[in-house]
Amino acid sequence: MSIITGTNDIASIEFIVTTAFNSQLDKVFNDRREVLHFLNNHERKNVCLSNIVQEVKKTERATYKLKRSDLEFIGKEYANTFANAALKHAEQQAVSDLEKLRMAKEYADKKEVMEMFESEDKSVSL
Repeated sequence: MSIITGTNDIASIEFIVTTAFNSQLDKVFNDRREVLHFLNNHERKNVCLSNIVQEVKKTERATYKLKRSDLEFIGKEYANTFANAALKHAEQQAVSDLEKLRMAKEYADKKEVMEMFESEDKSVSL
């Protein structure tokens, strides 16, 4: 709720949700600054926040007015969900990259062995 008017306008919804979202990230990842930096600068963070605000606006249009505590709860919960998804995706990408390197090395090793077998035997028989 807007402190001035007592109703939720788009700017106050966005401010409350964004503030709660960011404070939750700060709270959870305060001791891991590199993770916090990663999440705060994540390419999908603003899209996530925008989508949350759009969904809240839809709810508000249905004549149900959310309280400030509801908006803060939404912001905090989506911060947790966003962080989990972003970190899991980053971990999967790292594993994928390592797996690609492993497969490339395995391929190169097999190719080297095959080339050794296929090479012409130039040794002299005794």
